Formats: sequence, C-alpha cells, structure tokens
Amino acid sequence: MRVVISFTLFLMVIIQSCNMKLDGRPGRSESISESKRRDAFLSEYYLAKSIANINEVEETWLERSWRFTRYSYDQTQFRDEDGQQFCANLKSQDAAELFKSWSIKRDSAVLTYGIYGDNTLVISLRNPTDADTLRFFLYRGDDKNVHSQSDFLGTLVFVKKR
Repeated sequence: MRVVISFTLFLMVIIQSCNMKLDGRPGRSESISESKRRDAFLSEYYLAKSIANINEVEETWLERSWRFTRYSYDQTQFRDEDGQQFCANLKSQDAAELFKSWSIKRDSAVLTYGIYGDNTLVISLRNPTDADTLRFFLYRGDDKNVHSQSDFLGTLVFVKKR
C-alpha cells in the first residue's frame, strides 16, 4: 500500500513539473480561427507580391504575441512588451525549407522568425503595427551576416484584407 501511495505521489509531482514548464512560454496560433479563439487576432492579409517559391500561401494574419498560461494549451496571456507576430501558413514544405537559409528584414532591422508545426512561418514584430501593407525583405544567409546587395533575394508584400 505504501508503495502505491509513494508511486502515485511521485507520478503527480512529475506531471505537475512538466505542466509548469508550459506557463509563460511563447505561443503561436496555427490558423486564423485559433488566433481568433485566443483573442490574439488583429487582421488578415493576403500575399500581393512574391518571389521564388513563396507564392502558395494558405492564410496570413497579424496577431498579438501571446504566451501559454497555467497548465493548459487553451489558456492565453498577453504582455505589452511582447509585441506582435505575423503568421503565414505556407502550402509547400519546399517553401518552408527556403526560409531556413534566409534572413528577413523589415526596414533596416533583422527580424526573428521561425517555421513551426505544419509549415507556419512566424515573424516577430517588436514594434506594433496597424499598417495596411507589410513589406519583408529577404536575404540569402543567416541574420549574423552583413548583407550585400548581391545577397538580396526580393521582397514579400502582404496587404491587409478589407
């Protein structure tokens, strides 16, 4: 009996500690509908100008950056200092692979981004925007390199849907 109780308590501690790691971790929506459900959705965009293989985008949206809270993937918390994130569901795995060897700039700032889940591109925007048009400049190489004009690949332009 003591063994069963000890094992049960041990198991409960392990489960609790695993769940605690979720609290405060950055999150990203995988779709517009999830973004709306989390109350993070700001606006939907469409791809107006593309380059290379980045022409097949299922949906794109701007949302408030959010974090997981408590012990559930369903609960969301917001912090003003987290800014916003631009999300794009890419139709092609090939397109997602391209972003792994590129860097993205907006104005002169190199942006933090990643590919998550099923080909979702997420770009962090520290300075909030409500712009009707978002332009992202793509460069060959990672963000640690100084980019020359020969590294410039092109511009992705997204326009807010009305």
